Amino acid sequence: MTNETQLQNSWLWQFHRNSPTWKKVRLGQVSNQSDAAIQKVLLRFADAIFVEENIVHIVETKINPSADAIGQLLLYERLFPETPEFSAYKDFPIRKIMLTTREDDAIRKLAEENGIELIIYSLT
Repeated sequence: MTNETQLQNSWLWQFHRNSPTWKKVRLGQVSNQSDAAIQKVLLRFADAIFVEENIVHIVETKINPSADAIGQLLLYERLFPETPEFSAYKDFPIRKIMLTTREDDAIRKLAEENGIELIIYSLT
């Protein structure tokens, strides 16, 4: 298990253990199942998705905060309503979360400008 997975699992257990949760979730459409393996390198996977109070929460976990995670979350927000497995939730509002271990003022500002909540969490 990677450090990011441990971080995410600990946070989900501590704060969201009773919520329906999916981990390493493929987002977007696959043209057909036989092409899924071929397309795997092109598919996008959110670290976690959970639903609370009729809000979909999409989580990207990074040990070190990164601007790349902001782009990933924006893409996941766009792909979520197109994902057949989540059709029951496609009209729910989406909350984007970057879970990380340390503060970075520049990343926090960029996250806020893009409607992303930056959550600082530590295993210790």
